[in-house]
Amino acid sequence: IISDALRYEVAEELASRIRQEDRFDADLEAVLGVLPSYTQLGMAALLPHRTLKHSADGKTVLADDQPTNGTGPRAKILESVGGTAIQAENFRSLGAEERRELFRDHRVLYIYHDVIDATGDKQGTERSVFEAAERALSEIVDLVKKAANANATNIFVTADHGFLFQDQELPEQFFLSEAPQGDNILVKNKRYVLGHGLKVDLAFSTFSSVQLELDSDIEVQIPKSIHRLRLPGGGSRFVHGGATLQEVVVPVLAINKKRKSDTRPVNV
Repeated sequence: IISDALRYEVAEELASRIRQEDRFDADLEAVLGVLPSYTQLGMAALLPHRTLKHSADGKTVLADDQPTNGTGPRAKILESVGGTAIQAENFRSLGAEERRELFRDHRVLYIYHDVIDATGDKQGTERSVFEAAERALSEIVDLVKKAANANATNIFVTADHGFLFQDQELPEQFFLSEAPQGDNILVKNKRYVLGHGLKVDLAFSTFSSVQLELDSDIEVQIPKSIHRLRLPGGGSRFVHGGATLQEVVVPVLAINKKRKSDTRPVNV
């Protein structure tokens, strides 16, 4: 189960809730995510692959030269390991027997869940991130139960990236006064820039694709600390793409279902 923008602290709470369920146990670990810490690259990195790279215009991420933008292309890549992919709402809408068939016919199943990112990435709803995190917790617990009831034996919950959030109007010092410069700027986001010949600036950390283990010649710049680039459109309280721990520490929650009940009466 890959939940978009499931930050580590949210996964910690999820682990606690899973353990409260009868016969379920959960172990939480952390792994280092990708830079820039944004959805398309993070989702591509979680697929089986030998190489990752951006397309020439920087707008698509390719795994072994195959596009990864969307459930369909990702399912096609997973076919190479006997797997497939499905959206969480489609998985929930299946009948119990249909879910069992899905697990029986595939060695691995990726369930894509998107509540936190879908809420935070929109200017009109970014202040509802806490409510979205709460909703995500209950939905993922439900997905885990449905997967276990369909005979899934090893269930992992992880994410593509985390996020930064400020529940207040951002003061001016949160935004960089400097604008990124370079020979060819392909993509500008509030927390990262993609391009060629990017001008080194003390306000940014600059990386080559080689440093980020990407198989292309595109350079990456990330505003230092928690600063944002001031860009039109979208919100600025909920952001990701940069290199803070909250953005790049990705949770991996391993869940298993025991054969016997693990709840019992206790004394007060």
